[in-house]
Amino acid sequence: MHPDGLKTMAPSVLARTIAVTKPCEDPASNEALWSASLKEVEEGFATGPYLRSELPDGILASPRFGLLQRNKLRPIDNFSASSVNQCTGLPEKLRVQAVDEAAALVKHWAKTKGRSANLVGKTYDLRKAYRQLAVRESHLDFAWVAISDSDGTPQFFRLNSMPFGATASVAAFLRVAEAIKQIGLTQLALVWTSFFDDFIVICEEDQADVTDKCVMLLFQLLGWNVSTEPEKNHPFSKTFQALGVVVDLSPLGDGYFCIGNTQSRKDELTERIDLVMAADKLGPAEALSLRSRLLFAESQIFGRTAKRALQIVGEVGLGTSTVSPLSPQLKTSLEWLRDRVLQQPPRRISVEDAPTLILFLDGACEEDSGQKTSIGGLLCDMSGRGLFCFGETLPEEIVDKWSARGVKQLIFEAELLPYVIAMQVFAEHIRGCNLLVFIDNEAARYSWIAASAHSDIASFIVSEGARLESELAISPYFCRVPTHSNLADGPSRDDFELCFKLGATRVEVPFETLVKYAAPLK
Repeated sequence: MHPDGLKTMAPSVLARTIAVTKPCEDPASNEALWSASLKEVEEGFATGPYLRSELPDGILASPRFGLLQRNKLRPIDNFSASSVNQCTGLPEKLRVQAVDEAAALVKHWAKTKGRSANLVGKTYDLRKAYRQLAVRESHLDFAWVAISDSDGTPQFFRLNSMPFGATASVAAFLRVAEAIKQIGLTQLALVWTSFFDDFIVICEEDQADVTDKCVMLLFQLLGWNVSTEPEKNHPFSKTFQALGVVVDLSPLGDGYFCIGNTQSRKDELTERIDLVMAADKLGPAEALSLRSRLLFAESQIFGRTAKRALQIVGEVGLGTSTVSPLSPQLKTSLEWLRDRVLQQPPRRISVEDAPTLILFLDGACEEDSGQKTSIGGLLCDMSGRGLFCFGETLPEEIVDKWSARGVKQLIFEAELLPYVIAMQVFAEHIRGCNLLVFIDNEAARYSWIAASAHSDIASFIVSEGARLESELAISPYFCRVPTHSNLADGPSRDDFELCFKLGATRVEVPFETLVKYAAPLK
């Protein structure tokens, strides 16, 4: 939508905003939102309040509501309701640097300098970051918000600085944050990242004081206020926090460092899940929010075993009604996620690069041979030299189990299974490796990428694969290979000639292993 077109709709937009501006059901929340709005006026971030009769002609107002975050209420301005967000378009993709980029900096530095690297880190947080950027003067007519006072009367504030809830605020702030980061990189040689208003800085321990002074002086010269509260302004340390994540650099002398969730993040998620379990209900909005925060916490723990549980919680968020009472499957998923986030150790990141191996996988299902279903795999090093291979025809117990659902073509399960079998029979050779996994079936490849599948049997196979990945500390990347180029095509059909030419040794797969990972037969 063009801003000029939206301005012609200003009277109807204003009337709609007034119609939805009602007091909060909780009087305390309404009072907190009103007080926060007046505080913004006191600090110069807004002007007001104004009554409807005092508004200038042609302005657009957006509803404001309060979002409780921990022990404080944050004002959120719904610029989608007023269609102001529909006037924002971006020609490029916004990019932020989060935990992975900071980990890459630490790893590269420590690897370059060796075990003598004595690194520390600190996070700088900009105070009320959006509020430190002004709204363009020609856009001030779009920057009005409405809330209800204690008497239920709609009151209006004009925002002088970037609203929290406007798409344009995100784009504008990230462009400025990137500029700040580039100035620090090019002019001060700072080793740092930026994630919205959080800047993670890494330096040598004996350079911590001068680095801190440089960073603070840079923000001061550019006119930015940095949070100085004790809970946010910590000194440089071997253990520091950012984005609900704790980074521990103290084991660098042993060749690794750790990244995990902060205790406050664990406590928050545990409390939220316990409240859902106690209420025995979960609504779509709460499910989406909970899944988002659990997904971020899960990404700080090695492995992909939580994918299925997160999918079950996410399905509630995609629905339109509250689930009450909670289904047994949903209860189990929530409890499992709570315990995993609490109990799993942090990610351990080695300073040295892990070796990379190549794994070709294939499954075959030939009805002409009396429903013969077989699997195969070939493990190679990066030069293409064969290391180990396997190829087996699946026993009748497995084929009968897979066919019991009335499905005649079993190729999907046959293409899924070899990855799990490969991790089991090649375990000691691939432990801790980066693994390039080549599969010629797109459905199977995407299931492994997503770590989820729809049928019970396929879901079981994928869950077992995710568990083995975690136990073996494998980092897989699933690639597409055309069938005629798949080196596992031969062993999946009991043809090992090419594997032996490449130098591979055949590994026999025990009957018990096939049955254990092919399906929950008991």
